[in-house]
Amino acid sequence: MKVELANGHETMVRFKDYGFFVPKDIAGSMVTMEGAAFLKTMTVEEQLHMAEDAGKEIDSTQISKDIISYGFEAAGVEIHQ
Repeated sequence: MKVELANGHETMVRFKDYGFFVPKDIAGSMVTMEGAAFLKTMTVEEQLHMAEDAGKEIDSTQISKDIISYGFEAAGVEIHQ
């Protein structure tokens, strides 16, 4: 699941050991999560590889620097409706 952060960035939330999932129709809902937050650096090479795997035609000059992304591994998620 993707979650918008207070700073305007977005984080991909993965579920610990794939032990649970959340409904697909919760877009726009507030959630409380328990788990571990982390930063991940994606190199230019990794970005190009992902683009290739996705079948995207990318000019290598379009991807020119490493990017830092936010991640979260959730041990639990509470959905507020």
